[in-house]
Amino acid sequence: MLSNRWIINLLLMAAIVALLLVGLYLGKQQEADKKPGISRLKPADVTTIEIHAGGGELQLRRDAQGWSVASPVDWAAHDANVERLLSILKAGASPIANAADVELEPLGLQSPAASLRFNDTELYFGGSNNIGERRYVMLDSKLYLLPDVYLAFASQGLAGLADRRLLPRRYPLESLQLPGLKITRQQDDSWRAEPVAGHSQEQLSRLIDNWQGLQASRIKRHEGSRDEGRPIVARLQDGLSIEFRLLTIDPEIVIVNPKIGLQYHFRADFHDQLISPGQADDAG
Repeated sequence: MLSNRWIINLLLMAAIVALLLVGLYLGKQQEADKKPGISRLKPADVTTIEIHAGGGELQLRRDAQGWSVASPVDWAAHDANVERLLSILKAGASPIANAADVELEPLGLQSPAASLRFNDTELYFGGSNNIGERRYVMLDSKLYLLPDVYLAFASQGLAGLADRRLLPRRYPLESLQLPGLKITRQQDDSWRAEPVAGHSQEQLSRLIDNWQGLQASRIKRHEGSRDEGRPIVARLQDGLSIEFRLLTIDPEIVIVNPKIGLQYHFRADFHDQLISPGQADDAG
C-alpha cells in the first residue's frame, strides 16, 4: 500500500505533466493564431523613409553606416527609434476592409493624421476607433486596426529620430575646442591638450569618447538664439567644423547643436566627462 508521501508525489508529477501538455497546446495554438505582418516589405529591405506628420516632413535614408536624417537637416539618426518606426511593417493584423468599399472620411483617412512612405510603399494613419487605443491604418488599399503607439513612432519628429550622441562616430574628430581647452588628435591617434594642464591621456581619450558615444538623457528642439552660450568647436577629419554652444552646466549640462536646431541634456555630474576633464568650472 502506497504511503501518503508517495501519493502526494504522484499527484505532483501528474500535475506537472498536465501543465506541460497545456503549455505545449497553448504554444501551438498561439503560433497558429499568429497573423502575418501587414506588408510583404521587410524592414531590412527599406532604404528610405518619408514621414509627414504634424504639418512637417522628415526624410530618412540608410547607408553603410546606418540610418541618417536626410531632410530637413543632414545628420545621423537614432537607429533604435528608426527600427521602432519600421516595426509597423511587421505588425500582425488582418485587413478589416478594402479601402474602395468604405467611406474614408469617417475613419479619418480622407485627411490622414500622418503618413509614411517606406521605399515606394505608402501607409496612412486615420482616426482612432476609441476602443482599445487602436487606430485605422490604410496600406495597399486595405484597412487595418493597429495599436495607437505606431502613430507616436511616426510623430516623434526630428528630436525623437536624431542620434542622441553629440558627435556620432560617423563624424570622426580631429580636434575639439572647449572653453579654455583644446584637444587635438596626434599622428599616433593619441590626444594632446592645449594649454598643457596635466591631463592624462586616459582623461582626454575618455572625454573624446563621451562626445562621440555618450547618449543625452533627452533631446529637444532649441528655441533660443543660435549664438547664445559659450562656443565649442569640433573640427572633423574631413576638414569640416561644427560649432556647438554650451548653454548651462547647472542644474544640468545643456549643449546646443545650432546646425540641426537641437539641444542635448546631460546630468550636471558629467561635467568632467564632457567639458573639462578633472577640473572644476564655475561658469554657467
